[in-house]
Amino acid sequence: GSVNAKLRGVHLANMPVHAAEFVLPDGREIVAAGRRRYFYTVDVETGAATRVETLRDQQESSLERMFAQPSAPWIAFCGDDGRVKLVCARTKLPAGCVKMNARATAA
Repeated sequence: GSVNAKLRGVHLANMPVHAAEFVLPDGREIVAAGRRRYFYTVDVETGAATRVETLRDQQESSLERMFAQPSAPWIAFCGDDGRVKLVCARTKLPAGCVKMNARATAA
C-alpha cells in the first residue's frame, strides 16, 4: 500500500548501510553491509543486531557490494582486485573465494 506501518527500527552502530538482503529460506534474518570490513545480521523477529567480523583479517577494504537471496546457501561480497568472497548464509563463516582477472563490480 501507499502507507505501511513500520514494524521495527534497528540502529547499526557506526555503519551506514549500502546493501541489505534477506537470507535463509524462512526470511527471519537480514544481512546488512556497508563501507566497513564487517557486516551485521539482524533477526527480524527480535530486532537483535549482531556484528560479524569473519572477513576482518582479509585484505578487503569494504563489504558494501554484496549479493544474497533466501534460497541460496552463500552470501557473496565483491572484494578488492577482482576477488569475490563467499560466506555461508547459516554460519557466517568464510566458505571460499573466487578471483577474476579484472575488478568485480557485481556478484
